[in-house]
Amino acid sequence: HTMPMDVWIDHDRLVRRISFTMAECVNNQKLSMNMAMDLYDYGPQQATQMPSSAQTFDLTPLMAGSMKNLKFGCTSSSS
Repeated sequence: HTMPMDVWIDHDRLVRRISFTMAECVNNQKLSMNMAMDLYDYGPQQATQMPSSAQTFDLTPLMAGSMKNLKFGCTSSSS
């Protein structure tokens, strides 16, 4: 798949905004999502510290179970 995006670049050639629209059919329902992200605070960043395992949760099994019954794509009879 490809996903066309609008990208705003400033005079320093840094990406400042990304915008896109995504459409999909799930369980024969048409869905649309619009998203815009503003990017800022370029430059040196503080070191990131990973959370401990007690502060995290692996969503993979939950998501895999929830998504296994989804059917992507719409039939020609849907509106």
